[in-house]
Amino acid sequence: MFECEKCHTYETEYDYKNHEMICKKCGHIEKIEPKQAVCCHCSQPHIQWTWFHPSGCDKCGKSFVD
Repeated sequence: MFECEKCHTYETEYDYKNHEMICKKCGHIEKIEPKQAVCCHCSQPHIQWTWFHPSGCDKCGKSFVD
């Protein structure tokens, strides 16, 4: 779980489908904006939503979180 920007509790979870952080305690929703990133293994560009999403490169198949 992650810290909520509104109530500062650690009740926030990431919604992979809608790319949002949602606090289960207060209901605060933070929309995540995509960023351009480069794979550390093959140097190909990709879209990154969070440091853990995507968890790997769709071009070379290597993991970003190992």
